Amino acid sequence: MHLAAQSFAVEGATLHLGNGQTIEKGILVVENGRIADLIDLGKPQTTRAEYTTVVEGDGLHLYPGFLLMNNIAGLTETDAVRATLDYDETGPFTPEVRAGIAFNAASRILPTLVQNGVLFVESTPKGGMVSGQSSVLRLNGKPWTQAALSPEAALHVFWPDFSPEHIEGDPKANKVWSKRSQIRKERLRQLEETLADAQAGRLGQAYEVWRKVISGEQLLMLHASGAREALEAMAWLDTRPNIRWALVDCFDPMPLLPELKARNIPVLLSRIWELPYASDADPMHRWKDAIHLIQEGIPVMLDYEGDMEAMGGRNLGFMAGSLMRYGLTEAQILPLLTSNPAKVLGLNAQIGSLEVGKEASFFLCQGSPFEPKSLDMKGVWIQGKSINLTGPQERLKESYD
Repeated sequence: MHLAAQSFAVEGATLHLGNGQTIEKGILVVENGRIADLIDLGKPQTTRAEYTTVVEGDGLHLYPGFLLMNNIAGLTETDAVRATLDYDETGPFTPEVRAGIAFNAASRILPTLVQNGVLFVESTPKGGMVSGQSSVLRLNGKPWTQAALSPEAALHVFWPDFSPEHIEGDPKANKVWSKRSQIRKERLRQLEETLADAQAGRLGQAYEVWRKVISGEQLLMLHASGAREALEAMAWLDTRPNIRWALVDCFDPMPLLPELKARNIPVLLSRIWELPYASDADPMHRWKDAIHLIQEGIPVMLDYEGDMEAMGGRNLGFMAGSLMRYGLTEAQILPLLTSNPAKVLGLNAQIGSLEVGKEASFFLCQGSPFEPKSLDMKGVWIQGKSINLTGPQERLKESYD
């Protein structure tokens, strides 16, 4: 077989496919931006291909690009400068908003993500009860119109928290909680009214989005802070059985396990490095929750939501690697950042694993992307094109050297 001039092969590396399988020494062939062949050098070969370019991979490891979920990367630059924050729209209901339109491909943050294996981001609007639609983009330095894998990946709904019960002897606090409870009820009423109008055929961009969600055409990402909120939202979703949804960042998902298994609901867990949600909670509960859900067969994903989430997203792989200290293998952890998110977002035919026919978006490294002390990035390709690994930090170093 002789390949075209734009083809190349990575030869001799360990191929971590992202679907639980590993080729200890193999060849990955790229043609026209896609994976054309995977060869296991440990098996007898009847023929040997000719490659126009060979990337030596002996002693190195090849991984599919990580997908950073539920993040404001590309929508923020400097937290202290309001003009650079494009992730929060005015008003509690903005389903028509699309994150991709505001995505800044020239952000100085994005190269730091790529240098640590994050090649895709689900750029997500935040704020309000219905914040808008996330967009999945490649971090290849191109404008969002060219970088977008899915401009309308999912609609994000932040279910309102329950207010605390009556606090004896604290009328000021009770007044505040009472007001919040009234706002909560009103927003849930408005949400129900909006969906009823959408189903009745009312015109408008917001109603068009909701019709896609109600029919199951578009994914709904449900952000519920606790089990109580999640159960209430589940009951609401059960009245519209065609809605496809995933649970996002619930701090105590274990009480929901029977319901999640019965409905086959994917779970996106927030930063497992965070402190416990209560002073008497198990300090390791986030790690243990992740492992328990995986063992129970729940499709699990990880995000890095929280303080400095855009710039902190570069630590996604290292955070996931923490789970190896609690019994998981690298082959079990890799899908949490690759194939699982791709499947949930409906992109598994394009990305998420190293398989023939999928786009050639991967990275070559020495050491492990799950171990910060060992990782040494050797090369990154997105759609078969090599990405420059020189970022703002390297340029500063060169200047001062």
